[in-house]
Amino acid sequence: MSNAFCFIHHCSDAILSNVGKHFTVTPLTTGMLLLKGDTNITQYFNERYTAYLIGNIYNQMMLRTLVANSDSQVWAMNDAELFCLIRKTLGNTALALAEGDFCLFIEHHNGTIEIITETRGLNSISLVQTQHHWITNSLKIVGQIAGADAFSFRPEKEVIDNIHRADNFSPVSNITRLKPGTITRVMHDEQHHLYIENQYLTSLSSHNILTLPENTLYQLIDQHLRGAISSWPDINASIGIPLSGGVDSSLITALACQQFSSVKTWSIGSEQRNEFIFAEIVAETLGTDHEIKILTDDDIISGIAEAIYHNEIFDGLSSEVQSGLFNVYKLASGKVSSLLTGYGADLLFGGIINPENPPSDPNAILAQQIYRTKWTNEFSTHGANHYGLNVYHPFWCNNMLSLCRNLSPHFKVRNNEVKNVLREYTANLNKLPIDIIWRKKRGIHEGSAVNQAFANFISTQTNNYQEKTRFSYTLYKAFLTGSLIPEDLSIDKLRGLLKRSA
Repeated sequence: MSNAFCFIHHCSDAILSNVGKHFTVTPLTTGMLLLKGDTNITQYFNERYTAYLIGNIYNQMMLRTLVANSDSQVWAMNDAELFCLIRKTLGNTALALAEGDFCLFIEHHNGTIEIITETRGLNSISLVQTQHHWITNSLKIVGQIAGADAFSFRPEKEVIDNIHRADNFSPVSNITRLKPGTITRVMHDEQHHLYIENQYLTSLSSHNILTLPENTLYQLIDQHLRGAISSWPDINASIGIPLSGGVDSSLITALACQQFSSVKTWSIGSEQRNEFIFAEIVAETLGTDHEIKILTDDDIISGIAEAIYHNEIFDGLSSEVQSGLFNVYKLASGKVSSLLTGYGADLLFGGIINPENPPSDPNAILAQQIYRTKWTNEFSTHGANHYGLNVYHPFWCNNMLSLCRNLSPHFKVRNNEVKNVLREYTANLNKLPIDIIWRKKRGIHEGSAVNQAFANFISTQTNNYQEKTRFSYTLYKAFLTGSLIPEDLSIDKLRGLLKRSA
């Protein structure tokens, strides 16, 4: 399974000769569309354009219901045709309702290319400008075909020091990252020079603080989370969950156990630090098929490297956080078809806020961190797909993001605690021990000592994320240019790379 693709504008024979056999080549009027052999794609064409929906839509049933009164054939339409019908019937704004790791690629017969991106940062699309123009969600494909000279990497200091980046930032100067939740039109003028037009699908209409009765808020959280889990396309899927024993993953496990007949859970940690005892309490309470895995330092560093490779991450904090998930992907591969996670809850309900010294405007801090995920690639599905897994984050659905965006900070930070309303809602379910629900917050990378192992490997302090980004960016460049590939990856090679970049 995959959603990887690459479009090459007016592809030359020399470039085409470098395309490997593991790609499916689809000739278009303006170039070539390359797909990995297992990429999910549907096609729709009419007298004006041909549309390709690449990737997966999670909430198909809701989208089809939206336009069912307009066309009774909607239940028989493929995803590409469905998207085009929604756009025609309800306008561009309605496309922002779609959830998934997809993009809509449209080639108009007049030569204009349109790319419509999803809103939540699950599928990062880039425009690469070399002698050819490339549109892709996998920069490694460009490197494999065009060679190492395809990329003009920004200076290391610029990447490391630039903390507050725009969501279209790329550490490669000849790459334009397309903003999530936009329509991008790629055109050429009369002298064949490229130019781009962008349009947001929707915009925030209000910044007013949302205050609701607690019972109403509990009902909305329950409705949105259960709806996100039940809308999973394969309701008969075998489900696995990374379980730390914190409130986020424990709540998702409790809800999943009500939805699916069989749930497997995994807990990872190290000899130095782990949360096995809490995860085992939850697993025993809910009756999941539970496994634990003690990670070595080599496991942790390999997880970081794989996150950088598959999800094309250059940021030190993001690669560190993803290490745990990649180690779970390895454990789950071949045992379940899909993973549900509690990822994202901290950014919605204030888990990253210091409750002993909360900021004056917690929502502004949380909004900044939610925005950050749009360029980090931490929600990319490439890594999970590599291991034959679908991965889904129920907290990271449109309804939950909308509900929590302006939710009163009173529900998020009070009484020297964070995620108050989420804990209170969970307690009302009466499915989990109260000590689990009110456990003090620990980051996914902290509870298993991933942050310490990473710091030790590069000989720095645990909180030195500039050095962690320096290492991640060095590895990112090596992977994109093909000078390092996962098959040849070893801890010794990583140490050698670290020495050469010092």
